Amino acid sequence: LVGSVALVIGPMVHQHGVGYILPAVILAGIIQILFGLCGMARLMRFIPPAVMTGFVNALGILIFFAQVPHFWSRQPLIVGLFVLTLLI
Repeated sequence: LVGSVALVIGPMVHQHGVGYILPAVILAGIIQILFGLCGMARLMRFIPPAVMTGFVNALGILIFFAQVPHFWSRQPLIVGLFVLTLLI
């Protein structure tokens, strides 16, 4: 869940500034509380496990590709560690 929040908050801060973080997080919390009170968690049983696995995998890929530009044009040691991490 934290990764998906980071993917939303990062571009939002880039476009609108840090002043929008607190209202966005509070609104997201209110929505989650309302969904919990309405019993929407029961609807999760209708989502196949393959869809949830695909969502988590896609989230990991998006986080990875969001971080890759930060490694280019860096010191050779950092690029080497990045490549080593990929190989592992």
